[in-house]
Amino acid sequence: MEKINNPLVEAVVEGMKDNKAHNITILDLRGLDGASADFYVIADGTSNTQVESIAESIVDRVREDLNDRPLHYEGRGNATWILVDYHDVIAHVFMPEQRAFYDIEGLWSDAKREDIPDDI
Repeated sequence: MEKINNPLVEAVVEGMKDNKAHNITILDLRGLDGASADFYVIADGTSNTQVESIAESIVDRVREDLNDRPLHYEGRGNATWILVDYHDVIAHVFMPEQRAFYDIEGLWSDAKREDIPDDI
């Protein structure tokens, strides 16, 4: 698949990587009916603390790189699924069990998909 070239997506991915997010996936939803954004960037963490840290890192990285702030940020209470909404790009940070349960990748299986390898 062709690499997605979008500065906001790239900043979100780098923010995820900054806190060692796992299984980063980008879904390109442009042109799909019913999509709430152009891109979903999905990742998971190994603990509630890491999920929250990844989400905070996304906000920090996007602010530093692009001087942008999220329109909406939810899920910090239990930190099993945190959503960071930048309108055209929505970041989803999950605990693995919640990611499997909600299966966003399956719901949007017709989207173009790019999987980012975990940094080793």
